[in-house]
Amino acid sequence: MPLITIAVGQLPCRLGDVGHNLQVCRDAIEQAASAGADLLVLPECILTGYVFPNPEAAEAGAIRSKGKELGEFAKAVSRAGIHAVVGYLEQSGRSLYNTASLIGPDGPIGRYRKAHIPPLGVDRFVRRGASEAPVFETAIGRIGVAICYELRFPESARALALGGADVIAQPANIAVGGPEIVVDLFARARACENSVFLAVANRCDTEGAYRFCGKSSVVAPNGEFMERAAGEPALIVAEADLDLARTKSRVVESDGETFAVELFGDRRPELYRALTRRRSSAVSVPASLPAASSTARATERRK
Repeated sequence: MPLITIAVGQLPCRLGDVGHNLQVCRDAIEQAASAGADLLVLPECILTGYVFPNPEAAEAGAIRSKGKELGEFAKAVSRAGIHAVVGYLEQSGRSLYNTASLIGPDGPIGRYRKAHIPPLGVDRFVRRGASEAPVFETAIGRIGVAICYELRFPESARALALGGADVIAQPANIAVGGPEIVVDLFARARACENSVFLAVANRCDTEGAYRFCGKSSVVAPNGEFMERAAGEPALIVAEADLDLARTKSRVVESDGETFAVELFGDRRPELYRALTRRRSSAVSVPASLPAASSTARATERRK
């Protein structure tokens, strides 16, 4: 029975102040290690901030995946002897990406660049990641990574689950208001429909016009919250039996009968071709709802 302890850090952040944010993350790493955590998940863009007002400010606040800032984070992870997923605005050449990296005791394991981009915050100025969300083989299990808005896309979590993920780490910056359904409902749905553990790390502070709602959580493969934060800074910790994520069959009792369902074995991929089309011909998009802001389009052209 492979057991791991998952910690989620619900942390505040200062826009563009990487030094301060790095210290906040170091403190969370130490707390997670003291709590016996094997894996710590931290929020989206926690090292850099998210609500940059323009491309110039975003470029000035970005860091590099092989830069000194992430190197300092990796040293703290190594000293603690844990694994951690951390979000940041990444500078790569002339391009910006919304990135999350998985780092272990022996150093960086891999990174993921957010592929589904809403026209919000710094996402207005970044390029879309062009690779599939990765599943990383680690000493503590198979860790998948997705970022914030991607909770709205069931295909993202399903692809990670089909890739063998035991745990999906989901750094997020989800604000108060309508998007709260993402952490109230969608997180539970993604975990349950894929029978995986899901760790959502959200913020709980204010940045620019955004007030983040908190509600970070660890969700079990049956869709139940194992641990959940409120609206203040917190570190939540839950123990996960990875066998529960690796068993995709379920025994169901109904009307005195017992039968098994196979979450993946009962799929009919040959019937799902519509999922790979860019847009169904039956769906229309109003002209008043552009796919991205003019600023984002201008930034894309500039890059």
